[in-house]
Amino acid sequence: MRNDDEETKEDDAGKKAASAFFEAVNDTEDIIRLSKKVYIDLEGCGNGYIEVARDAKGKIAALYQIPAPTMRLHSSKKLYVQRVAGRTVWFKKFGNEDVVNNKTGAIGAATTPEEVANEIIHLKQYTWRSPFYGLPEWLPGIAPMFAAEKSQPYSWR
Repeated sequence: MRNDDEETKEDDAGKKAASAFFEAVNDTEDIIRLSKKVYIDLEGCGNGYIEVARDAKGKIAALYQIPAPTMRLHSSKKLYVQRVAGRTVWFKKFGNEDVVNNKTGAIGAATTPEEVANEIIHLKQYTWRSPFYGLPEWLPGIAPMFAAEKSQPYSWR
């Protein structure tokens, strides 16, 4: 049976490892900067995307923000695709254990570690209009603002 000192040492080691990871979730950012970028997309587009990169052992190695306008959900609802300047990259939903090729989106077809698709955490603003994508909170306010702007000249007469 373990004593309290061993458990305390394990807890401290875990806290240090978590703290070190969140201070540098990738080569250039900490968790705060990454969260701000994802939040800007979430508020502006209604969707935010976090790429999860794993190491060879399957542990989370890095997190990255993916620009929301470049992402689409595949019809399978298990895969995401990013298209930028004619280039396509495939991702799998976070927690999906299938091996997916990041160039073709084919399940079970990754031949090298570099071809294995990373995972995506999709954050979205709720809307009743779509179970798949979010909608920014400010969007419903555009029509009333436009109507108020157009009615203003008539109110002055």
